[in-house]
Amino acid sequence: MAKIETITPVHIGDGNTFFAIKQNGYMYYLDEIFERFQPNPQSLDKLTKLNNPSSEDLIRTLLIPATIFDPKYAISQNLDYGKYAKDRGNISCCQKSLDKPIIPGSSLKGAFVNLFWYYVIKKNSNIKNYLINNYNIKKSVSSLENAAKALRSHLIVRDVNLDCEAVIYEVNRYNKSEGLSGGIIPCGNVEAINYNETYEGELLLDFKPEEQKHLNDIKERIINNQNDPIIKEFINELYNYIINIKTIFPQYNKEFMKSVVIKELSYVNNITSSKVDVKYLNDFYQDILRRLDNGEIIMQIGKFTNYIDKSFAIALGQYYDQNFDNFTPNKKKKVSTIDTMNLTTINGIGKYPFGFIKLEF
Repeated sequence: MAKIETITPVHIGDGNTFFAIKQNGYMYYLDEIFERFQPNPQSLDKLTKLNNPSSEDLIRTLLIPATIFDPKYAISQNLDYGKYAKDRGNISCCQKSLDKPIIPGSSLKGAFVNLFWYYVIKKNSNIKNYLINNYNIKKSVSSLENAAKALRSHLIVRDVNLDCEAVIYEVNRYNKSEGLSGGIIPCGNVEAINYNETYEGELLLDFKPEEQKHLNDIKERIINNQNDPIIKEFINELYNYIINIKTIFPQYNKEFMKSVVIKELSYVNNITSSKVDVKYLNDFYQDILRRLDNGEIIMQIGKFTNYIDKSFAIALGQYYDQNFDNFTPNKKKKVSTIDTMNLTTINGIGKYPFGFIKLEF
């Protein structure tokens, strides 16, 4: 049995978006409104001449009567659904099952596999040196991952089905300084699992003796078909990680997440924008550091998280910092720093980051 608690909102998108407007606190699909109300052509023509119209501008220009906004037609009858949403715009949907938000097992597995790279590079100097001494580290990482596919598929993680409703947050990307453009890049409305939601149930598949033997047989078969000693070591390390994940993950996740939080704190410590709640963010990250030191398993998942460096990169330490050009897709960026941050926007102010959860095995 495992327990999960969301510390901040979590967004894992399903790829769908829809346009909605807010009226009297409720959110309404614009397409559904047009199914019940047909605006006249003159109103539509006036609308095209408006620059970034608000929800009230849309309603007034299209002459939508108040009776159209009956809560029974709202996306959700729960006022909390749109409490923190911008008054109109596209909404990025989150993954759901039976209209309830979920954390897909694939997203959690991705986080576990991502942490494996941090673990193996920290633990195995041969693999670390192999990556550093190769001309193309990313290609070498892909090569090792491809060799381990058959083994990695046996790390099975269940979907997390939450008994709650999704909520919408306005999200913006905040620069350290306001600058000429105001320092804000809009990201739109985002459906999310709210903070303080909990789950208790099966998460990781426990290996029975016969299943562990089967996994060991797969490991041996892969190794016997390989001539490269580094791949052999990598496969052995992955097998050890899968079998002992409940012991290994908490230890190495603590190290990794402390690096993540310290990096994000560097953004907070250098921000001058008045549009971000700097005190709240600083207190939040300091609390996460304290909780990690106290043995809590805290990780980040989903979209709109801020730390872009991969675990294999951060595990390379000084080499990564000195060779950042080999890792970044943005050739204009020369130093591994966080210059912007995605934050929920509460009352016009950037508040807290996405994706922090607490896990108990």
